[in-house]
Amino acid sequence: MALKIGISVLYLLLSALAIKLSHTLMVWHQKQQEERGIHNKETHRIFDKKAKNILYVLFILFSAVLGYFTAQNAVDTFAIFRLTLLYFILAVAAIVDGEKYIIPNILVLIFLVAGVVTGLIEILYYHLGWKEFLFQSLGSLFILLLFLLLMVFLSKGGLGMGDVKLYAAIAFYSGISAACIILLFSFILCAITFIPFLLLKKIKIKDAFPMGGFVFVGYGISLMLSLI
Repeated sequence: MALKIGISVLYLLLSALAIKLSHTLMVWHQKQQEERGIHNKETHRIFDKKAKNILYVLFILFSAVLGYFTAQNAVDTFAIFRLTLLYFILAVAAIVDGEKYIIPNILVLIFLVAGVVTGLIEILYYHLGWKEFLFQSLGSLFILLLFLLLMVFLSKGGLGMGDVKLYAAIAFYSGISAACIILLFSFILCAITFIPFLLLKKIKIKDAFPMGGFVFVGYGISLMLSLI
């Protein structure tokens, strides 16, 4: 129990750090875009400032819950480390996407680097074969990438390329099984949320709808159900 409480407190601190880091990342990304002469299109904002503050509070509380389930489900310290790293990157992605409707490439790159580093640790200390690592990581990435690109084609751009890259990076880091479970839950959550907003005419069918938050919550539900 002490470990579960400790990890929950750690996740509370990490949630605050994720909020701070995401805002720093947004400022940096904006400067990079301006230096390149790129101006992002204005997007239809779904939530006002008050609603966003409520979502931030829920995010922090949800993070504490995820910390508890991370400690409960992880088989060892390394598993806690892997799940915590997955949580943190997805948390930052959710906040940035929710605020700016983008998934910065730097987050995808960090995901890929994290996958390589954790893979090397498993090879060196957990006797994972390098061929098995390559098959699990690269194989998972390419399989899910092909599936998502097909979805982009069929939906005529309904799924953004930033979302595609994020899902592919999750597959590289966690494997095809975990990535598909997170994908399934995030799509279900998105549909449940999108349809009422559409019926209430809060958004239009062609309006951008940030997937990062749904990916994060989908990951959380998968963790709480012990599916990843």
